[in-house]
Amino acid sequence: MPVTVEVLNSQGEATGTLEVSETVLGVPENPQAIRAVLDCYLAGQRQGDASTKTRGMVSGGGRKPWKQKGTGRARTGSNRSPLWRHGAILFGPQPRDYGYRINRKVRRLAFLSVISSIQREKHLIVVDQIKLGGTKTRDAVAWRERLGIESGRKVLVLTEAPDAELLRAARNLGSQSECPTRVLPLNNLNIHDLLCCDYLVLPSAVMKSLEEVYA
Repeated sequence: MPVTVEVLNSQGEATGTLEVSETVLGVPENPQAIRAVLDCYLAGQRQGDASTKTRGMVSGGGRKPWKQKGTGRARTGSNRSPLWRHGAILFGPQPRDYGYRINRKVRRLAFLSVISSIQREKHLIVVDQIKLGGTKTRDAVAWRERLGIESGRKVLVLTEAPDAELLRAARNLGSQSECPTRVLPLNNLNIHDLLCCDYLVLPSAVMKSLEEVYA
């Protein structure tokens, strides 16, 4: 049975409805899939550039510091031993890629689970098109207010393609502002931004694209 969502215009007025497949907006919450996909995303964000020098990388150590016997000191063969100051590091971190792949069905389930949860909370806002009426920060703030979004609530706006006007208007509305707003094209959508937003705003064309991909 399809899920019916209300479609608003740029003034926040209802202009019609849109029927969306239950396989997109009617998916039960699945914490295990969400956690698995989030861990995969965060692992991919790690720089992995920590680096230490092994014994073969440390300069020096070509001459034996002192003879083997007769000095009363511990025997040693190199001043670059891991036991010495300025020596090598044993089993230290090396540059690596922490990213890994996850099953496509699990990823799909996690995304739909979060989007359906936002819909059940009545925080999914579908608009006919995104028109701010300008590229100023105040235009983006006024647009949020017209859509009925309270100040201080985090908003994620999905677009079909990069929107220069919208990006310019919202770029000063970071996570520390009074009206935190993040703008992403649909192909850059990730589980972390979905989980961190209070409201999800998207045009009806993007909703149809989601339905075509996931339904």
